[in-house]
Amino acid sequence: MYTIDIDIGGTFTDGFFTDGQEARTVKVLTTPHDITECFVNCVEEGSRAFGMGPRQLLRRTSVARLSTTVGTNMLVQHNGPKVGLLVTRGNEETLYGSGRAPILGEYVAEDMVVGVDEEVDGDGRLVREVDKQEVLEGIRRLVGAGARMIAVSLRNAWRNPHNERRAREYVRERYPVHYLRSVPMQLGTEVSHVSSDDLRTNSVAINSYIHSEMARALYRAEDRLREAGYERPLLIVHASGGNARVAKTVALHTLSSGPAVAARGAAKMASILGLDRVVTADMGGRAWTWRWSRTTSTSSTPSPG
Repeated sequence: MYTIDIDIGGTFTDGFFTDGQEARTVKVLTTPHDITECFVNCVEEGSRAFGMGPRQLLRRTSVARLSTTVGTNMLVQHNGPKVGLLVTRGNEETLYGSGRAPILGEYVAEDMVVGVDEEVDGDGRLVREVDKQEVLEGIRRLVGAGARMIAVSLRNAWRNPHNERRAREYVRERYPVHYLRSVPMQLGTEVSHVSSDDLRTNSVAINSYIHSEMARALYRAEDRLREAGYERPLLIVHASGGNARVAKTVALHTLSSGPAVAARGAAKMASILGLDRVVTADMGGRAWTWRWSRTTSTSSTPSPG
């Protein structure tokens, strides 16, 4: 049985194909207008490298994995959709951090943040329930300003997500999912259940920014693979080094997934070669990532290319 590993970068798409005994590598141009095209082209090139057709290869493939810089490139190029953010009143500028939040003006416009009166204390006790009319008025304002995704992140919600969930209930009641005006919503506690309010808010905002395009691209890639004869789920590589099927993947987890697993590979090679400290670099078409590795740890830093 074969395994297929494909990494879609901003300029090139690379494939690694192996049957456990022999391995082949291929490289094709990335097609930014539709990454499924370069994905399929890579599979076709890989099958030719083993002297067979794509359908024959895919029917004999046990695992197909994909890592992609689609999300990273969206952040670098600032070409995501307009995101609206609902927060606890008084935190519209800081987003629970110290000083002005860095993501404002970058991935969330300053006028796309709405504050609502609500309170959950540090122990998770509900002090003030979020008001239905206030939530709906805020959502109407954000949708009217062009929001195509709404993120909700309220203070101390990690202790008790009641108000976040209630806000979503109010919106779904007024704008059912079958309405054209219905706008998708994401809750901070469901994207990243961490205790830090500012980290959780940044996470859900970034995830909302890249979610729609990632979902469209990855499901389409899986569909193209099935149409070509593959009968198993396509696995998406995560920055943690693990992978999961498209339906179980959070868009945020795909950021820097290729460089992250490459760093693990560099650490493994360093261990095999007896090298304690190694620096590797990945120069892509839109971003450059350097990695500092020891045999026991790695760290990565991305920069615009």
